[in-house]
Amino acid sequence: NLIAPSSNDVTRNFWDASSFTLKQIVSVPEIQLKIRYANWKHSHKQLLYTGGSDAIIHIYDASTLKERGTISGWNPFYKTDSQQEGHSSPIGDILPIEAQQTLVSACLGGNICLWDSATHQLKKELRGHDKGVYSLAWCDWSQMNQCLLSAGLDHEAFVWNTYVKDKIFLLRGHNHPLVGVKCLPDTPQIVTADTSGMVKIWDVRNFLCVQTFNAPMDELSSFCLTYSTGNGQPMKKRIICAGKRLNYFEYD
Repeated sequence: NLIAPSSNDVTRNFWDASSFTLKQIVSVPEIQLKIRYANWKHSHKQLLYTGGSDAIIHIYDASTLKERGTISGWNPFYKTDSQQEGHSSPIGDILPIEAQQTLVSACLGGNICLWDSATHQLKKELRGHDKGVYSLAWCDWSQMNQCLLSAGLDHEAFVWNTYVKDKIFLLRGHNHPLVGVKCLPDTPQIVTADTSGMVKIWDVRNFLCVQTFNAPMDELSSFCLTYSTGNGQPMKKRIICAGKRLNYFEYD
């Protein structure tokens, strides 16, 4: 029941989501660019991960609001280049995958790291992006269609099998840097969008583009999906594109 914004005054503030009162202020060494909450059911841990411009992931206990540690593998002061692992540039996105007990992180240097959720030790690195990555998504539509997706300054969205190091497919069709990739829960649909406002819908079963449309704006900076969660509260099904204004697109 917390709201945890990040500020460029290098603080992490924790607010009560019911009373909107400030509960705690935590100082951080660098501006934190990404915040992600993880409820690891297998270890009964509720953690908050933040990634900053110093390429370090900070770990906070969601119940005590205390820092539990950091994840950092890259340090030129005590490792040679051949020994380096992890990120060496600002963190672009963080994604917990409960089904595989894995924390995934991406950076603006282009590499993607898979960390063990219990020990926070590096399990694997995925390399293939030529440019920065700042959007990750996990598709688990079925046991046969589980994959990790990544997008960023490259004009393609990458599809990965987390058990191998090489990409398994590229979602090609955009002519500008991507602003994100998202999966619509309980469907085989993937949505990508680029800075020009082009939005594409993909089918994860065959990785084919099934629809393309353009948001009428000068520059698209982000987008999100709304959908019914199955808890009895209906919600309009929309793709919301954001630039200097919001454009709403309804879908079936």
